[in-house]
Amino acid sequence: MRIFLTGASGFVGSFFLRNLLDTGEHEIAILLRSPETAWRIKDIIPVVQVIRGSLSQPYAFEAPLKDFQPQVIVHLAWDGVLGSDRNAAMQWRNVPDSLELVELAAKV
Repeated sequence: MRIFLTGASGFVGSFFLRNLLDTGEHEIAILLRSPETAWRIKDIIPVVQVIRGSLSQPYAFEAPLKDFQPQVIVHLAWDGVLGSDRNAAMQWRNVPDSLELVELAAKV
């Protein structure tokens, strides 16, 4: 199965990605803003397809996502996960970003 994963460099996403890879049954593409700073998954970046981009600009990675042709999209990305950001107004930006990802998924 071809799986596109957002949030792969985060706490939950990195464990989820490792579990997917352990099965050996999936072709995986991950969305990363900057692969060089993804320290939690630096050892497994070479075995997955990296699509560079940001959820704040989903149509910027439309072409590589369309080329990958995911069968499943797992959305685990979220900005503002630090304790100091828990009640910040910037949390609301995650909602339209998530909705735009859904629209892009339907398109590709």
